[in-house]
Amino acid sequence: MNRKQEYIARLWGYNRLIGLRGIIDAYENKCRDLHDMADYLEVTEEFLLEALNTYRSKYGLYTKIDNYLVYFEPNLGIIKII
Repeated sequence: MNRKQEYIARLWGYNRLIGLRGIIDAYENKCRDLHDMADYLEVTEEFLLEALNTYRSKYGLYTKIDNYLVYFEPNLGIIKII
């Protein structure tokens, strides 16, 4: 039960500070590596990596949000769908 509550709390924090939309916004603002993305989102690289790993386990290889595909495997990638 504690693990589940911790997972929910971490996911809430990741969504609050980063979120999938934040990842897309960082991409749109020319952030092309984890260091730049972490700076843009004002989080540590470690926190960003933990968030990306959590999103990968929640969504799988990729997820669609608005007009974007966010890929988590084999590397982080964002593709705008026209």
